[in-house]
Amino acid sequence: MQRLARDGVDVAYAEVGAGFPVVLHTGGAGSSSMWRRGGYVDRMRGFRLILLDHRGRGASGRPTTREAHRLTEYVADVTALVESLGCADYGFIGYSFGGLVGMVLAAADPRLTGLVALGTVFDPPDAEPASVAYGRAGDDGGMAAIVGLIEEEEHITLPDWALAEFMETDAEQFRLTIAANAGVPDPWELLPGIGATTVMIAGSDEDPDLTQDTMAARMPDARSVHLPGVGHVGAFLRPDEVTAHAIPALRAAAAAASPPAP
Repeated sequence: MQRLARDGVDVAYAEVGAGFPVVLHTGGAGSSSMWRRGGYVDRMRGFRLILLDHRGRGASGRPTTREAHRLTEYVADVTALVESLGCADYGFIGYSFGGLVGMVLAAADPRLTGLVALGTVFDPPDAEPASVAYGRAGDDGGMAAIVGLIEEEEHITLPDWALAEFMETDAEQFRLTIAANAGVPDPWELLPGIGATTVMIAGSDEDPDLTQDTMAARMPDARSVHLPGVGHVGAFLRPDEVTAHAIPALRAAAAAASPPAP
């Protein structure tokens, strides 16, 4: 993997394919290898995929302070990366916390023209920020407890590759990310400023109140998709359905970014 140093932290990444650049960013657990192991890379030929090990994951550095895991630091890492790669326009696929990173980026960076947020459902507007169940489980029993909670709540057995991704995650880095961002309200106020062509995808079991529909309605160019019968992690395990919705949005963004033919 290649590395980019930013503010004392090495951020590891790899590039696959050619075409419109798309950054892929996972959530609290797992690393960029989730996109390969989960089948996303094979389904997304025709794009220049930038597979990011966000800070604390995979081959990237592991900062030990809570401040180094604030959302703004993850956003700044991506900004530095796309600038170093010379991306005039780019797309972004974020899962879970990664989707939140993408939304904050899209509200601030007009170069981000195509956004896919998978499993990133906000708390309802004006609600007190909900505590993160995964965080409580991790405090009590590390990554094994988080796996147990996922499998119990979503009535699934993680495939071997996904189990490995969770168990290979540094539990302290996972805990620091949750602790650094706990109690921070979801940024509803940013949604009207996201001009990127956006598709939001969640499992129906994760969003029974259809909060994601309300989120999409506040964005200028967004649609909301619910995958039936799955929850937060179960949605990621459906790459065929996710990419069927994601790829058209990214292709539309790529077409808009392309210079007109002479």
